[in-house]
Amino acid sequence: MELGSEFDLDFSQLTETSDTIFSYLKEFSALYTDSGRSALRLLSGRLAGEKILAPDYICRSVTDALPKDCKVIYYSVDRRFRIDLEQLEELIRKHSARFLYLMYYFGPLQPEDTRKRIAEWKETYGLTVIEDTTHSLFTARKTVGDYCIASLRKWFPIPDGGVLYAGEKFPIPDGGMLYAGEKKEWVSQSPEYQESFFRFAGLLEEKSLCGKNAETLERGSGFLRDAETQEKKPGFWKAAETLERKPVSWKAAETLERKPVSRKAAAMILKHLFLAEGFDCNAKYREIFAEEEESLNRQKGVYGMSVLSEFLLSHFPITPMCERRRKNAAFLSKELTRLGYDIAVKAEAPEVLLALPVYAAERDRLRERLMEQRVYCAVHWPLERPAVSGDARWMEKHMISLPIDQRYGEEEMEYLLKCMEICKNEGMLS
Repeated sequence: MELGSEFDLDFSQLTETSDTIFSYLKEFSALYTDSGRSALRLLSGRLAGEKILAPDYICRSVTDALPKDCKVIYYSVDRRFRIDLEQLEELIRKHSARFLYLMYYFGPLQPEDTRKRIAEWKETYGLTVIEDTTHSLFTARKTVGDYCIASLRKWFPIPDGGVLYAGEKFPIPDGGMLYAGEKKEWVSQSPEYQESFFRFAGLLEEKSLCGKNAETLERGSGFLRDAETQEKKPGFWKAAETLERKPVSWKAAETLERKPVSRKAAAMILKHLFLAEGFDCNAKYREIFAEEEESLNRQKGVYGMSVLSEFLLSHFPITPMCERRRKNAAFLSKELTRLGYDIAVKAEAPEVLLALPVYAAERDRLRERLMEQRVYCAVHWPLERPAVSGDARWMEKHMISLPIDQRYGEEEMEYLLKCMEICKNEGMLS
């Protein structure tokens, strides 16, 4: 059994549904991008030369996506992710900041009185709120944000995906009010290849991806072609042909050039084949995942969501996903609390958690020990700013994020609990 890390992708699990992220956000004006970073970059025209207040506990990829001439002023959050409201208001006054970056960690929202105060400050100080809903998207679509940003690839098995949305219509980038610069500066005009499902299929049929198991290639691409006749299977290819012809379904797609399908899609398929069928490609898909993440870190341009990600998101119902995450989080939170672990957030319905954050004195040892048991946990986040101190620095060193997503059921959660109990008995809890 293996838990955590990147999503795998199994086309047999796709479901015809209207219960999609697109219907979930249908009441908003939305621009679907290749990542949350691209969604944030679409606001650079508004943020250029401005001062923005951001939490001191935040991923560097967020601040790296801001314009270079945008000054970031950090405000404090405590170990339960609550904002120090008095300090925040003082910073607003002191720096005459006009923008606030608001984040809800792992699923739960900030307390109601905090949200009310921020809403009042929008009127009092002319504050514009950018609400990062990446962690809280399925707890609440929006609270006090003027603009909302989310990374969808954190929730679903898709190779790329992000969204910028707002309650009211906002100017698209060509209007010059969102993304700074002319179109040639923010749209990658020279993709290495044209967007195509057929190219994606070709990636899956490349023998170079199959390592030692090249002879079992037919099994590896079995959902594309019949194993015996090698004829194309109608389901996948029919979808491909349909999407090649259909008009794009989300706003401003003519403005944002779509992300080409990346090799990450093939890596997700290979991971599924490794987990489900023992396909000998573990090292290869891990290599591809690392290369694609580094490529995203280097990317400066802005893309729209790929055709493949749109297709996949159109076939992932969100209601069962939310229910499974709630059940997993509630079970694990209760049992880990019984063992004496410090859970950083409360797993209570109707909140939907991205992951379950846990504090441990020997966090790094705990993470390594879990890896030995094939449980791969993220760390949110390594803070790479030397001036970070207080609770933010402490959280960076003691928090680990446990996987509770829709891939897993009772058996996997029992296994994870057993692994955590072993770690406790080995002295990693305190």
